[in-house]
Amino acid sequence: MPYRCDKCDYQKFLSGPSFQFYGVPRYYRLPNGKEFYIKGQLGWCFSCSDIRMIEDLSVEPVLKEIADNREKKDRKAEEIQKLKSEFELLKERWVVKIRRLFSIPEIPAQKSAELKRLENDLNYFDRHQIELNEQIVFFQSRKTPIKCLGCGSENVKALSETTHPGCGGRLFFTEEGEKKQIRWNVSPTAEIYNEQGIFVTVEDRPRL
Repeated sequence: MPYRCDKCDYQKFLSGPSFQFYGVPRYYRLPNGKEFYIKGQLGWCFSCSDIRMIEDLSVEPVLKEIADNREKKDRKAEEIQKLKSEFELLKERWVVKIRRLFSIPEIPAQKSAELKRLENDLNYFDRHQIELNEQIVFFQSRKTPIKCLGCGSENVKALSETTHPGCGGRLFFTEEGEKKQIRWNVSPTAEIYNEQGIFVTVEDRPRL
């Protein structure tokens, strides 16, 4: 789906090798080796004179993700507690006697597997919560301005408005030509940037 301008002949497709929107993933790599995924945002780069992916150091989306993660974590904890209560019931003397009488396992393997899965999920949410908190600290400690993830220029602005810079026309989405657009196969690589948003290298990353 391209951006077009209603005043000039400008258009920009948000995919393809010249515009990695859903393409190669990007990561910040901090001096301590910690990595954070770069979500980025659509912006206008005055050096490129074009729409580019630019940095997004807003903490609001991360705070929302923290709240969502906490809610999911609480739900998993409730499921775990409920399952453990069922296990306690299975240990009751009269229940054990009946299950042994009919050769029923004291704790079904399916229930044990479910508990393990839930505990793994809970551990993931715990780790993710720590990572999100660290990301907030990183964003708030960053002193340099946001940059274009293509050329590295700081002369950028978020595409929060629809005015075409330098033209004055209105930028808008259109589905025209979408079906004819080439779909590019994404290679298993990642772009690495340092903590100041400066491109460092490209690394091979295994497909998940």
